[in-house]
Amino acid sequence: MRKKGYIKNLVMLLFIFSLLTATFFTKTIAIAESSDDSEKCISTVTYNRITDLDELIRLAITQANEKSNNRNSFNIRDEENIQNNGILATQLIKENTYSDGSIEKEYVIDNMALENTVTGDVITYVDSSLYKSLSQYNVVAVQTVYYTLKYYESGVPGLYNDILVRAKKEQSYVNYSTTPVAYIKHGIIASLMGYPFMDTTVTNGTPGNGKKYTTSAKNSSYYKDDSTGNYCTSLYVRTGDNDSFELTVDLLEVLDG
Repeated sequence: MRKKGYIKNLVMLLFIFSLLTATFFTKTIAIAESSDDSEKCISTVTYNRITDLDELIRLAITQANEKSNNRNSFNIRDEENIQNNGILATQLIKENTYSDGSIEKEYVIDNMALENTVTGDVITYVDSSLYKSLSQYNVVAVQTVYYTLKYYESGVPGLYNDILVRAKKEQSYVNYSTTPVAYIKHGIIASLMGYPFMDTTVTNGTPGNGKKYTTSAKNSSYYKDDSTGNYCTSLYVRTGDNDSFELTVDLLEVLDG
């Protein structure tokens, strides 16, 4: 009888010990997993954002001139360098630095189309004479794109192993004063090798002037800047007179604005 009681007590002690051991190791693993702070944000800088349309147009002209000068181009709108995809103003609005050396920059692009109030013509490029005649133009369409760039250090200051880009959302609207708009088609499109396909494009019939229509990314994927394929935002506008134009932003070409 004593032997049976001894064995019973020994089994009970072993069972209790196994429970305590399992509990201890479970807690230890959880603590180890939660202690990884390799991407802890150590500093944040925010910047003022321009929202006034006239100031945005002037910013777009300035940035287009700077890019043109960097290409050693004499005329912004020469045959080789014309980009008929919108009048773009790019702004850095927030910058985060992380403990692992990576940097995250949040940008906003306002892509605009202008209508000449004298001729009725719509332009979707920056003309070298535009700055002198801004009073003749009215902004008839805007697509605002919110996107983030992530930089991962290579170990050498200023050099990065990877640069990733992600569009968060886009907002589109039209602002015609006289011409009715038949519809707009807008959204984010990602068709890149090795990544899931994404298309947030929607069509809005007879959109109201100044009413903003928004689409957001369907996933949180970041795309490498040297990826093969298409990653862009688009705003297609067709008027009741069957005139049309399209504003686009190539998101693989927007690094640092």
